[in-house]
Amino acid sequence: HIVTGQEFRGFDLLPAMLRLAKAKRFDGLTLTTLGFSRDNLTDLAGMIQAGQIPPAKLRILASDFFRRADKEIWQHGADQARRLGYGFRSTRNHTKLILAAIGGRFYAVESSANLRSCANLEQFTMTQSRQLYDFHAGWIGTVWPTAEP
Repeated sequence: HIVTGQEFRGFDLLPAMLRLAKAKRFDGLTLTTLGFSRDNLTDLAGMIQAGQIPPAKLRILASDFFRRADKEIWQHGADQARRLGYGFRSTRNHTKLILAAIGGRFYAVESSANLRSCANLEQFTMTQSRQLYDFHAGWIGTVWPTAEP
């Protein structure tokens, strides 16, 4: 359980998780967020190109609200996802999750933080639990086919 300072971005957990696990890459990664930034997209592309995130094993589920409110960044993300080959959709979503499979272990990060910074205090809980990972992966798997590409 952690409370972060105002400089925190939810995305910052991704490279930190790899470092803490002493792993070179994610085996699978699902992110849910209200919104994201251009910096997040640039960092994500860098991690994909470095082999840290296999694009075929990446899904991002964002918010329809963000898709409408920040059309330029949304379109940049959609274009990048098509170019790099990862799943990228939106629905009526306000969840902030990181589901990470790393080296045979399964992590669920439940957070108040979006991928981007919003200059607020944030909290997150990181749990190594296949059961919690599967719970969240299950409802996301149900929502995914009806989410907007």
